[in-house]
Amino acid sequence: MKKNLMIVFLLFIAILISNSVYAGSSEGYVPSWKVGQRWVLEATYRDLRVEGNAWMPPMQWIFNVRAKKTINGEECYVLHVYGRKTSQKNQAILWLSVNDLRPLKVIDVYPTASGMKYQERDISQASEPLVSEGTPIPYDLPSFPLVREDNRAQAADGFGAYNRSSSTNAKKFSRIRKIGGISFKRSISQKSKAPDKQYADIFAGYSKATRNAGQSFQVEIDEDRSNNKLIQIWQQGAPWAVSGANRDRRVRLVPESEYLHKDGGEN
Repeated sequence: MKKNLMIVFLLFIAILISNSVYAGSSEGYVPSWKVGQRWVLEATYRDLRVEGNAWMPPMQWIFNVRAKKTINGEECYVLHVYGRKTSQKNQAILWLSVNDLRPLKVIDVYPTASGMKYQERDISQASEPLVSEGTPIPYDLPSFPLVREDNRAQAADGFGAYNRSSSTNAKKFSRIRKIGGISFKRSISQKSKAPDKQYADIFAGYSKATRNAGQSFQVEIDEDRSNNKLIQIWQQGAPWAVSGANRDRRVRLVPESEYLHKDGGEN
């Protein structure tokens, strides 16, 4: 009798544990950063000055978590983005919610013939993808948390659960933007799923800890009538998307093994 009671008790505890793990994972994935943390993105751009499939040499951008601040009662990261080389004049400062990386404020800094200028972006109060428009800095962010229906365990390469079906989690965002006194309706869709098998080689240069950190996500962000879909691959354990691409730009997260600090290469 006691043995049966013990078995029932253990089964009950196992159910509680499994339910709590499932509840936590069902909330989705949001990257978490520390002040002082930084990483490097390398971007290549289509050369629009020539015909054909020509691409310019890559440029590297340093993402530096400078501080945590409070805006309108909400704690946020202050993320400073600048070029690896001093010849890259563009910069950006992003205030992103600690809870879900929702942009609360974004300032773009850019060069002009009369010197450096800056502009604050029109940011929606609702959660929606952040698309880097009018700047070469690839600070595109999806709407978090990321979830996917395919919860199969992954292998050591981070891609054991390849996308074998079309199951996705789709979100749609729509709001009115005012440009020059004229109102425009903007509609964006975001889908997340297990990555397609073609992206398996992306993780080759990353540490085993990153590859084994958890789920990976293929995120597709598409703006109506833009014909320029952005596809990003996110991996739990990595601070940013490990890769991203649209029609005119390809981006990769530089593995730490490749990143060598150069005193003369920072602003």
